[in-house]
Amino acid sequence: MFNWAFQIIRWGIILKEYSESAKWHETIKSFFIGHTFRLVIPGGYAEFLKIYYLNGKHRHGFMAYLVELSSVMLTQIILLVWAGLHLFPHHKWIFISIGIVTIGACAGFPYLKKIRFVKKYLPNPTIRWSLILKSGILTVFSLILISSEYHFIINWAGSISWSAAAQSVIFILFANSVPFTFGGLGVRENVAVYLFGLFGITAPVAVATSLFVFVTNSLMPAFIGLVLMLLHRVVRRTPVSPVQPISSKA
Repeated sequence: MFNWAFQIIRWGIILKEYSESAKWHETIKSFFIGHTFRLVIPGGYAEFLKIYYLNGKHRHGFMAYLVELSSVMLTQIILLVWAGLHLFPHHKWIFISIGIVTIGACAGFPYLKKIRFVKKYLPNPTIRWSLILKSGILTVFSLILISSEYHFIINWAGSISWSAAAQSVIFILFANSVPFTFGGLGVRENVAVYLFGLFGITAPVAVATSLFVFVTNSLMPAFIGLVLMLLHRVVRRTPVSPVQPISSKA
């Protein structure tokens, strides 16, 4: 649940930057609903639909989602380079190249607002590096908690260092963004079996751990989001009884 807290705070900070009307209860509700939509389309790219459960202009919410997605991907790629250099040192130039391309892409962020299409849909204020940095730090804290969860569970039946678990987890989570299966099922488990197998962890332990983390970090918030979606529909469809005028007696 601490992992949920970091993600909610991250979404709230970004959302506040682009939508002053966003309230924290809406932020929390849309966060959980976003997890529900993540299981709808492989790769989790239906999460952006959570913006339709916010008040205000959806354009601002969509911009906030793009900033969140970009900052999370940027942080994961940077950590992926770090993990790749440790796990696969014989392929270090591949990861160094990825790092160089990522830095080049980041350098081009300030020029996005000069593109006519982007300028049309980019609300003020524009993307700020301080916002990307805050989101990145919260993403790192979230990844630390997930890595600690993997490390704690695996060490019940095996032995692995925290750094090795964290490096493997970065690749596992990055594999979730590949749009092959719903919720990353199958892809995540196969990657976990391969990576944890490098450290002598058996396949059943790797699969069981991966599925447990999936339940606690994806399935549980998705279920909460489903309940909130149903409650949201009930609230919207509840008819409001008209106010009867008070009759004055002569």
